[in-house]
Amino acid sequence: MGNVLKVYGAGFLAKELEDGKSDPVHDVFLPSKPFHLRFETPYSFLSSSEASWQLRFPYYFMIWNINHFTATNGLRTDMVIASTSFARHSDDQGQSQATIMFVYSPNADCAAFGRYWLGQLTLGPGDKTNTPPLPQGDNYRGYDSSTRMRKEVTLLGERAG
Repeated sequence: MGNVLKVYGAGFLAKELEDGKSDPVHDVFLPSKPFHLRFETPYSFLSSSEASWQLRFPYYFMIWNINHFTATNGLRTDMVIASTSFARHSDDQGQSQATIMFVYSPNADCAAFGRYWLGQLTLGPGDKTNTPPLPQGDNYRGYDSSTRMRKEVTLLGERAG
C-alpha cells in the first residue's frame, strides 16, 4: 500500500506531483463530516454540509485543525485553523508564519458571538480599528508581548450566521 500524508488535503497535491519513481499516494487525509475538502489546482476548497460557508485557500496553506463543536457560550461552532507558508521574521531573527482561524456559528446573535470570541482572544472594544479589510466587517488588532504575537480579528455577521 502507498503512502498516506496525515495533513488535511496534502495528498491532493502529492498526487499532482507524482513522478512515478516513488511510492504513490493512494489516500487523501480528509476531514470527517460535516466537512468537505476538495482540490482544484492551485486552490483547496473547504465547506460544511451543515452551514452556508466555503473557504478557498492556496495549496501551500496547511490545515491542522477542523472541528465542529458546541463552544462554552452554547453556540454550535465550526472552526478551521490553517497556517500559511513562512518568511523571514520582521526582526531578522528566524522565521515567522501566520495562523488563520475561521470560526462560524449558524443563526448566532452576531454581537454576542463577537464579544465571546474577542474575549477568547484577549481583545476588546479598545482594539477596534477604523479600517476593516472586509466591507461591513468590524476589525480588531492587538499585540501580545508575552508571546510576541500579533492578533487580528475581523467579525462579519449575516442572517445565516
